Formats: sequence, structure tokens, C-alpha cells
Amino acid sequence: MIFAARSDDYGQGFIGRAQNFIDSFAFESHKYGLCAEIVIADWESQVPGQLYERIVWPSTLLGGGRVITVPEGTAVASQVLSPERLERYLPSAELRDRVLEFGELPMYEYLAKNVGARRARAPWLLICNPDSVISSEIVEFISRQQLEPTHFYRAYRVAGRELKPRSVPPSEILAEVASTLPVFVGGTTFLTDTSQAYIHESGDFLLVSREDFEAVGGCPEAPFNTHLDSMTMLKLASLRRGVFQSILAYPIYHQPHVATAGSRPAPSLDTIMQWGREMMCYGPESFIDSDWGLASTTLAEQQFLPDEQQQR
Repeated sequence: MIFAARSDDYGQGFIGRAQNFIDSFAFESHKYGLCAEIVIADWESQVPGQLYERIVWPSTLLGGGRVITVPEGTAVASQVLSPERLERYLPSAELRDRVLEFGELPMYEYLAKNVGARRARAPWLLICNPDSVISSEIVEFISRQQLEPTHFYRAYRVAGRELKPRSVPPSEILAEVASTLPVFVGGTTFLTDTSQAYIHESGDFLLVSREDFEAVGGCPEAPFNTHLDSMTMLKLASLRRGVFQSILAYPIYHQPHVATAGSRPAPSLDTIMQWGREMMCYGPESFIDSDWGLASTTLAEQQFLPDEQQQR
């Protein structure tokens, strides 16, 4: 399970929402015997190690957890805002000028997710956000270990109310979430056209095999964040000229928060969909960076091991 973060509480109340995410997932994964590691990319941390220390790591988290720190001064901006990258992702000179005038973003969310994915060890990756609470049914589904390698999996997202961290046991958080979730109908589609892709809020839940995620070079590492979750889906859809998209019948619960992403100039969704159509014809290679996820950069990390692993 991979998500991006900042240790300065970017987004107001982030640590509390992340704690709810971790506590509830640890409770359910322990219940169903799912050994899954949580990998957090701590973006441009001003105090390395602070995020790891602020999280209370549950002993029931069978796969443990890691925080990988991308410190300030990692020269990310020179890479993301390079002339080659600007030319590739920004189709007009006017848009490139506006992006350069805007300057750096507080966090390049999808590059950060790639940092975690590139260093994750499991055969399956769940690219997600810590603002969510994963429903019990989804954890049970994953624990059956019947995932199809030619599929990627999506989930609907429903809006919820604020949940106070650690004020009640994880079981009560999940019980409250379950009582508010509507009934959805899932299904599987063989994607042969971009219009079939369920791109809505895909940055919150994308379960994909490591092999396929690596084959498309992870998420796009563009000089903006807008629509990059949709573009990740379209990159995957272009693999083998068609893959299976499975939408689960069980949703995720979104904890509300203040929007802080800003309104940096970015290509329109129509442009992203056009790139998707081109990738369906020619493959995703033109949007793959060899060093995606800062692969050649050595990054410090801290690891939590539950009691079960420490005793081995």
C-alpha cells in the first residue's frame, strides 16, 4: 500500500487521517491474515524522520511499514521542470510559460507515489491516498489471493464525515464507515478504448500488479498533478493493447479535508484523453522515464516491524 505525504501536516489534519487509515487497515488485515506493507513517501521533509515518529504504528500491522524520505534539495525541480519534460507534457509554449511562472509545487504527488512503488517489495501494489478508509470487504477480497495478473482493480469512493483519530477503536471506525456505505455494482471490462476506463478519482485506489506498473513506468512524472491519476489508468490500459479493468463492488470512504493542491496550469482532460488514445495505438513508451521514482537516487528510510516479524 503506497501513498505520499508531507511531515509538515500539509493539507491540515493529515496525520490524523493517515492514522485512521493505518489503524483501520491494520485491524482488518490482521483479522483476515493479509500481510501487506504500508510504504509512505515523505516528500521534501524538513525534519527527516519526523513523519515516522508522529505515526503510531499498530502491532497488528502484519506487513509492517516504511517511511522513505525525499529530503529538501533532492533536485526534483530540475528534473520535473527540465526543458525535455516541459516539452513533453505541456503542448503549448503559452502553457509552459505559465507553469514556469507558477514555480514549484509543494508536492509532486505522483512522482512521490512512484518513489514508494519503485522501492516496494510486494508483487501487487495498491496506489492510494491516506485520506481514505479501506472497507473491510476490500481487505477480505485482497486476502483471498485470487487477483488476476492481467487485471487492475478500482474502487468507488464515497464522501464521509471527519473521523477523530484514535478516539475510538479501529473496529468502531470501520463499523461507522460500513453503516454509511451505499451498495455498488462492480464488474470487469476488457479495455479496448479510453472511454471505457473508469478514471474518476483513480488516485485514491488503484490495485495493480508490480509487473504491469513497472512496464508502464509508473505514474507520469509531469510538472503538475492534475489528471495524472487518469493518465496512469490510460497508460495501463495501453498495455498489451488492452487489459481488464475490474471495479470492485465495495467502496472506499473518503475523510474530508481542506483542498491545498492549488490551481497550477495543466493540460485539459481532453488533452490527457487524446494522449490515452495515442497510447492505445502506439503504447506508453513516450511517457516513460527511465529514472522514474528517483530510481538512481539513494533515499533514507525507516522501517517498522511488528512483533511477529521482530521475533523471527
